[in-house]
Amino acid sequence: MISLPHYAEQHMNTVMLSEGIGIALRPKESEDGIVERGEVARVVRDLMEGVNGKRMRSKVKELQGAASSALAVGGASYQALEEVENKWKKNALVSE
Repeated sequence: MISLPHYAEQHMNTVMLSEGIGIALRPKESEDGIVERGEVARVVRDLMEGVNGKRMRSKVKELQGAASSALAVGGASYQALEEVENKWKKNALVSE
C-alpha cells in the first residue's frame, strides 16, 4: 500500500500504517511538498518487486490470518460480540 496523506487524520493514519504496522510505504515529498513522478515510480516498483513489498505482503497475510481467527467461532471478536449480545438479552429480560 502507498500512503500519501492530504488532510486531517490522514497523517496519523500514514504513520500508523507505514511505521507502526509496517504495511505501507510513504513516498518522499520534494521541498515544495510535491511527490514527483519518479518517486511514485520508485515506491510502486519497491512494492511490486522489492524486498519491502514482499515483507509487507507477508505481514498483510499474517494480519489477515489473525483477523480470520478472531472472527471465527470461538475467536476473540466472536466472543466479544457474544458478550454484548448476552448483556442486551439480560437487560431486555430485566426491563420486561
